[in-house]
Amino acid sequence: MMNDIPEDIIIPPPAIRSMALKIAQYVIRNGTEFEEKVKQQPQSSRFTFLINQMFTMVIIKLDFLIDMPIITNKDLDILKLTAQFVAVNGPDYKQAIKNKYHDQILQFGFMDSQHSLNPLFEKYVDQYTRILNDDIKTVPSDEVLLRAYKRAEWETTQRDQQEKKIQDEEDKKIRFARVDWNDFSVVATIQFDEVDSITELEQPVTIEQLQLKSLDEKSKQVTAIKSDETPSGIKIKEFGSTRLKSIQKEKFLQCPLTGKMIPEKDFQRHIEILLRDPKYQDEKAKYEAKIQNTNLNPDEVAKNINALFKPHTQNKRQKVLWDGYQSSVDYVKSNQPIDQPDDEYKRKQQCFFIIFFILLFIILLFILLLFILLLFIIIIIIIIIIMLFIFLVI
Repeated sequence: MMNDIPEDIIIPPPAIRSMALKIAQYVIRNGTEFEEKVKQQPQSSRFTFLINQMFTMVIIKLDFLIDMPIITNKDLDILKLTAQFVAVNGPDYKQAIKNKYHDQILQFGFMDSQHSLNPLFEKYVDQYTRILNDDIKTVPSDEVLLRAYKRAEWETTQRDQQEKKIQDEEDKKIRFARVDWNDFSVVATIQFDEVDSITELEQPVTIEQLQLKSLDEKSKQVTAIKSDETPSGIKIKEFGSTRLKSIQKEKFLQCPLTGKMIPEKDFQRHIEILLRDPKYQDEKAKYEAKIQNTNLNPDEVAKNINALFKPHTQNKRQKVLWDGYQSSVDYVKSNQPIDQPDDEYKRKQQCFFIIFFILLFIILLFILLLFILLLFIIIIIIIIIIMLFIFLVI
């Protein structure tokens, strides 16, 4: 019986042999799916005999694939055309081409085995030869074209994803470099001792445990019994009225950087965060250029912006009116509001109009003088013409 076993078959130990026999029987009854399940078991090391030493199918070698070297379009056309002639006329035609174009030996140097473009040339010769011998006509052209299109589409997608990944990494590095890591404040300091190093931490809570915990808490909540009686001394308000009043009272300011409406109480903090954000470096640079002659820091700049956009709630000083008594004349004069900026503006405006009218009068006067001078010249010319005419007639 032992003599009937081929030489290339290895006889395993009895334990493995019996296990292989049992699994083979199960695979025969249940199919190859059972074999895949056995391979996925944690004890798969016991079933290493299920792994094939060779592929069950022959892998077809893709002879038409080659990395395209750096070559110009003109040289590639010459290489392809030469490969076609060699494929039609045979390998001996290479020598004929060399003899005919011996003065252009550099142009046809790819036919030498030592040339860097020789592998590409030989690959084209092989492909053209196979086309002439009908070796690849068994595959429908539509199927080949579809497979080539899918392959090109896949390579394009992979290239785009790789470029996007590289660009994201570069952007991440730039954002990381633009952050001022020295600008921070210590909130708290945590001290670890020897007890912490040996203390066992609790297991992390999973989402399922949180959901179950929340359900348990909801089930344990005691619902209050509704009563129709209203305790005395309690004001009943409409539902949501307090919240609506607080919302209406809250004032919003428009951010000069983002254009968003920000609550007045959060406006200063919002500006401080934006001035430290790397995304708003341009806006920060503009503000720094405006305040370069001052010693204001970003916090003071934020306070100034906040004060600038706050509505002016101070009431104007009321004008003191005279009551008609002579004794109160001095008091009324001393308490009158002084509008120096308005008076200065009106004074400048009056000066501007005076200068404007003076210049306009001078221009009109100059035009009038020119018109009179022109009229005088015309009259003199007419008189001269009349005198000449009279002189000629006489």
